[in-house]
Amino acid sequence: MPATNHYTALGLVPSAAPEVIRAAYKALALICHPGKTMHLAARERASRAAAFNEVQVAYDVLGNPAMKAAYDAQLSPQASRIAKASAASDASSSPSRRSTVKLTTPEEKTALRAKARQSLEELLQKRQKRDAQESELDVVGLRDLAQTWTQLAEENSFDPAMRAHCAIRIHEYEQKIAQREREHEEWLSNMSTAKQGTYTPASASPERRSTPNAPKKPTLWRTTTSAQSSPATPSRAAKPTQRAEERKCIDDECKAAETARSEARLVEKAKREAAKQALLDQKAAAIRVEKEKLQARIDLQARTAAERIAKVRAKAGAAPLGTVGAVVDDPATAGPPTPPSVAGHTKHPFVPVQVKKVCDNCDAEHATFRDWRACNAHVAPVGDVVDG
Repeated sequence: MPATNHYTALGLVPSAAPEVIRAAYKALALICHPGKTMHLAARERASRAAAFNEVQVAYDVLGNPAMKAAYDAQLSPQASRIAKASAASDASSSPSRRSTVKLTTPEEKTALRAKARQSLEELLQKRQKRDAQESELDVVGLRDLAQTWTQLAEENSFDPAMRAHCAIRIHEYEQKIAQREREHEEWLSNMSTAKQGTYTPASASPERRSTPNAPKKPTLWRTTTSAQSSPATPSRAAKPTQRAEERKCIDDECKAAETARSEARLVEKAKREAAKQALLDQKAAAIRVEKEKLQARIDLQARTAAERIAKVRAKAGAAPLGTVGAVVDDPATAGPPTPPSVAGHTKHPFVPVQVKKVCDNCDAEHATFRDWRACNAHVAPVGDVVDG
């Protein structure tokens, strides 16, 4: 068994709590880690690397609760010797460690100063990255983080360094929460000012007036508010009005486009109606022409029929139609009947003449026109002469 155990490597007693073991490991790692000793001499780097190996092995065992319990059970028969070795290690190792960090040359001081500056820059970069990530959180998320760091500060109340770090983080989150609340209040104030249409300074509103008993807020926000209220940067009060104007312009453009489309539809409809009306007029004109042609054909047929009847009657020696003695009902001389379609469409419909069938000379009816003509000519038939 070596003269020093894991507890002496970390500079602790066996009754140390897990938080204390973790804090001791972090403190020794900052001193003995190879990445932190690049500016030292080769011998010093080697000694610190060996010490870091011992610290790492000790923390691997003591940081695990099960392995720590087994290790404590193994060391229990030798508790007195371990205590003495721990006291001797504290007495011997502490001066040596303090002597190792002693700066003797200007080069070492310059290297350490550069290392410290680099560490500070890394911390600043980490802080900027953390702020960028936390800027997306709302007030509730920031309050949860502040509560978490408050609990961590209570858990590490025995370690002044950890407690101070937790207090710094809590203070940062409290400032962020206060800043978010002020931004929200100013946004509400600007919204009400934009709705009213007149600008009212934030200091003139009764809600923003400072009272003697009111707690003073940090002055960290003054530069930000002055930068936001500068003429170069548009304020929050102007943003709603600008958005309203943009929406109004978009609505006007939409209305103009809709009006143009409506006018185009009306013009197109008028063109279609005009083409339809022209087609109807063309069809009506064609129908009128066809009717006139049909009427002309009917009239021609009527004249042709009348002329033919007149010729037939003239050949038969019949009296012209409409005169005394004209036999209308004689099938031999009447000729073909007038078609109903022709008679119905003539301008002057034919009216049959009522002719007396009784002879004026003998007061009798003759069977034929020849008999009637002979009677009127005072020529007696042969049968009548014989009887006389």
